[in-house]
Amino acid sequence: MTVRARSLAAAAAIVALAGAVPADAQPVRRPPRPDTPFLTVQVFRSADKQAGPAASDALRERLIQVFPGPVLWVIEKERMVELLQQSGYPTNEQLARTDENSLAKFMRADEYVRGNVTRQPDGEYRIDAQLVLTRDASLTQPLPAVTGRSPERAAVALVRPLQDARRQLDNEKKCREHAINGRFDDAVAEADKAISDYSNATLVRYCKINVLVQKKASSAELIQAADEILAIDPNNRVALAIGADAQKEAGNVEKANELLVRLLSNDPTNAKLAEDVVNALASSRQYDVAKQIVTQAVKDNPGDVSLVRLQFLILATAGDYKPAIATGEEMIQLDTALADVQFWTRLTALYTADSQPAKAADAARRGTNKYTENAELWQLYAQALRQSGDLPGSINAAKRALEINPYIPSAWLQITQGYMQLQQPDSALVALRHATAAGDNADLIASVASSIGNQMRVRADSVRLDIRPDSTKDIPEFQRAIAVLQFADSVAMLTDEVGPSEARRPRVQASGETRARVKFILGAAGAQLALAAGTKAGKDRSCELTAIADEGLLTAQINLPAGGQFDPQAAGSLLQSIPAVQNFLEQLKQAYCK
Repeated sequence: MTVRARSLAAAAAIVALAGAVPADAQPVRRPPRPDTPFLTVQVFRSADKQAGPAASDALRERLIQVFPGPVLWVIEKERMVELLQQSGYPTNEQLARTDENSLAKFMRADEYVRGNVTRQPDGEYRIDAQLVLTRDASLTQPLPAVTGRSPERAAVALVRPLQDARRQLDNEKKCREHAINGRFDDAVAEADKAISDYSNATLVRYCKINVLVQKKASSAELIQAADEILAIDPNNRVALAIGADAQKEAGNVEKANELLVRLLSNDPTNAKLAEDVVNALASSRQYDVAKQIVTQAVKDNPGDVSLVRLQFLILATAGDYKPAIATGEEMIQLDTALADVQFWTRLTALYTADSQPAKAADAARRGTNKYTENAELWQLYAQALRQSGDLPGSINAAKRALEINPYIPSAWLQITQGYMQLQQPDSALVALRHATAAGDNADLIASVASSIGNQMRVRADSVRLDIRPDSTKDIPEFQRAIAVLQFADSVAMLTDEVGPSEARRPRVQASGETRARVKFILGAAGAQLALAAGTKAGKDRSCELTAIADEGLLTAQINLPAGGQFDPQAAGSLLQSIPAVQNFLEQLKQAYCK
């Protein structure tokens, strides 16, 4: 067979295989199993900023050791910290209840642990914690208080109580399934079975009390069920709300009002408690009650800023965006001191939710005007500007955040997004290199860079198919794509520590899926370069093109084995073709490289 005939045969083989390379690579499913529950440990509250985070970190690490991954997947600290930082929240303080729940939902956790650490007069640390079901933040299971000489020791003592509390989860699930299918007696029986096994169980009691509501049980039954919960958790929102309704229906108006007062009037200046009350009313679809009460209170106490603030929080939590915005704007007119960083963050979010991106950007701008050196607000401003369509402004705002804090997470990635939307991939790649130097998430950087490189690879292949037979314009395109993909590959392998010397932290590493995907695309690009350059080398009798083809083939040989974890079939097919292509290139070298 002549050299030209072998060239055509090898080209045909690689063309057929190149069609198997997906233009948009997607990760494959990995353990844990699809039915494995996920749990996250939120940052615990403490008077200082050390005890709470230390306790939650210790509990998280011990749970990771105790529970096998397929049984319960405890979400690692790095992922939670990354999401908190990206959202502009502190990483060493307890979030408000609604924000904790939103964070758990974003991390796809089925349940989470929240807690409070206090140092007692004898020097011991006490932790009061709860297990919360993410689907509804009102579904809480108080855990027995634990103590220890240090926050970490106290936290470790929570493991056994948590294991005991979680025993009811299977019963709780079965109770709900029975309830959904109208088998109310079976649902109650399932709850009672768990209660007999774990007398302090509240999660199954919530299911039971809701089943009793659906069954239209008597007021006496509902009051008894609510009282059982309140005996374990005196401030439980579901029990307070349902108990109040049942007491009212039974004619016990005084008792019903007492329960409502416990929900709404304990501490109207406490934003966290206010949100707890709203959530309790929302669990029984009583937002109107909350709004009615707080509106009347504001009317009865004109100029009381604490009540206006409570009204703002209730309206915001209820999703009444326009009234919440108006109340918030009024609130800061009454007391400018209330316009803190959290307020501007919340107001920006309200305008965004109300589909007013320009107003959202203006709210964030006002926040940066007041807190000119707050990098997180500048980053929020950049996000709002991007959503409003001001991409250059968004890029500049993110750069301002970086001037204040060169290591603020994800600011360079925000800039990258802006350049991508402006269809400026070269600038986006420059931003990605800065993101790498700043210590941003290696998984995100590698994913974005490989996406850009993959687009270049696909475009290069289109050029190869469209140009004249004697043209080599596609080869530089493939080489550029490979250079970008090699950058993505280098980032995907990073395991370094980043940040300023006084606050070093481990970089969030690329996942196994991302590494395999980058390797696969890089190997595929190398195979395509070998095809393009080898074919033309045979036609033009070019040693230079032969060398380029050989380099592309080497890239494929190095990266496709690891890329096989992403797409075993396509990678295997490409690898099987390599010996034939290699033999063909050796013949080209002997013929033209003398």
